[in-house]
Amino acid sequence: MKKHTVPYIFGALATLVLITILGWRYYARLIEKNELNGLIHTTEYERHYALIPDDTSATLWQDIYRSAG
Repeated sequence: MKKHTVPYIFGALATLVLITILGWRYYARLIEKNELNGLIHTTEYERHYALIPDDTSATLWQDIYRSAG
């Protein structure tokens, strides 16, 4: 009985791996083409700035954080 179960287990694992890979490729194509009917909104920015303060509890940085959000 054990002789027959090993090939079935490997077959089931191979099928699961194949389904996972095909599903991931399908999802990646949808994301690339942005075919989710406008559900994904992307914005490209020219620049990105990062401010790293020494003291985040300072009033100045709290005001900047509030105004940025």
